[in-house]
Order: sequence, then structure tokens, then C-alpha cells
Amino acid sequence: VDILLAAMEWAIARDMQVVNLSLGTTKQEHQPRFERVMARAAAAGVIVVGAREVSGRPVLPGCLPSAIGVRLDGECPRDRYRCSRSDSLPTFFASGYPRPIPGVPPEDNLNGISFAVANMTGFVARAREAFPGASLEDLIEVLQRESEMGS
Repeated sequence: VDILLAAMEWAIARDMQVVNLSLGTTKQEHQPRFERVMARAAAAGVIVVGAREVSGRPVLPGCLPSAIGVRLDGECPRDRYRCSRSDSLPTFFASGYPRPIPGVPPEDNLNGISFAVANMTGFVARAREAFPGASLEDLIEVLQRESEMGS
């Protein structure tokens, strides 16, 4: 957790636009520390994309309202994503598969939440490029509209 928080601080200090966190922790006792760093990220305009949950357990910092939280959707094509507001936070769903490997069936390729977060980070980066000054809330609205249109 210390290394992850230090890496996030490093990204904030270097004015990163979008940060892909295909990792995190399910240890909720670290939530206050992540909330402080995520507040600094939001104030600096840094968008953090992370896993919302793994095996039904919330993952920090992706489960925080100041992150773009991603969940795995095994049926989602890689060139699309979807958004749900079934709970109080918007949750983005993306494919958990990397690009295909010739001659390897998709089910035999690596897959999982890390790929879903990476895939969604690409969509976030594209939206950030189109709307460079957008706040997190505005960027989420853009992403939601895009998902309704079929990204």
C-alpha cells in the first residue's frame, strides 16, 4: 500500500492526465489514506481508473467516488464499454481480454480485471483528450453518453 500510494503521489506531482491502476487493495482499513491521495489527485485534475471490485470485494482506490471504477464484463467486446448506475456510483464495465493472439482461442488467452481496467483506461484517455479541461464528474458524463451511443 505504501508503494502504491507513493506511486500515485509521483503521478500527481508529474501532472499525469490519466492513471491506470490495474491493482489495488481489498484491505478497507487503508481507505482514509487512499481518500487523501485521491482528493489531491482530483484537485490536480488527475483521473484515476481502477478496479471497483474483485470477487465481490471492493478494491481501493477504484471503489472510491473519486475514481473511475471498473468491473469485468466477459461478454463486452474490447472496442466497447458500458456504464451502470445501479448503486450510488457509476460503474464502468469493460472486456477483460487483451488483444487476440493469432491461433490462440480467447478463452486460452490471459484475461481478468487488470485487462478490463486497461481497456477502460484507453476509453478514458480518449475522452480526456477530447475534453482536456473536464472535471471528473464531467468526464464521467461524457463517458456515460458515449456508452449509450455504443462507444
